[in-house]
Amino acid sequence: MLETYLAVLTVSLGVALWQRNSLTASLVWILVLVCMTWVVETIGYGLLRTNQPNFWLYQLFTPIEYGLLAGFFHAILLSDLARKAIVGSVFLVFASAVVYAVRVGVHLPNSYSYMLGAALSVFWASLFFYELYHRQETYRLKELPEFWISTGVLIFFAGSFFQMGLLTYLIRTGNGEIANRLYLINHLLNIFLYSLYAVGFLCRKKLSTSS
Repeated sequence: MLETYLAVLTVSLGVALWQRNSLTASLVWILVLVCMTWVVETIGYGLLRTNQPNFWLYQLFTPIEYGLLAGFFHAILLSDLARKAIVGSVFLVFASAVVYAVRVGVHLPNSYSYMLGAALSVFWASLFFYELYHRQETYRLKELPEFWISTGVLIFFAGSFFQMGLLTYLIRTGNGEIANRLYLINHLLNIFLYSLYAVGFLCRKKLSTSS
């Protein structure tokens, strides 16, 4: 399943790079996120295959991932208050990651910072749908890139929020085998997320052609 996820991620990256010249400013944040995720997951997979620890890598990437998603939502949300809150939340997640690394170390997944970023991402995605519903314009959702990306973010982080919390508990209590099986859920969610990212990038192509 991990290999399938990496294949879908690679396809999403390929689509993103193919569409790079037609992306809006908001989608550039997701393009950068997909590029960085591919690099991180490739390194992480290499470390895993050579039996080397890789939790430190994902601890480092967690606040970066949230920062890029925050940039995306900052670009698509209309509320000035929400946009200001997004900026503040980036510093909050970064601070949480630093405190965890100093106090706990880098030998475990940082579920606290991840769950904080996940909860915030779900909130911003939900706020986007709320704003979209109340806008005066009429949209064809199947041709709206932000809709597909926000849908992926909402479902992925809603699911991984609980999965990551349980994962850290299992590792701390010595249930590594069960924790490894739990990663199956994460891989499935990632496949779903990056599939919708690819759809979002392809929507951008469709809109550019029709205009």
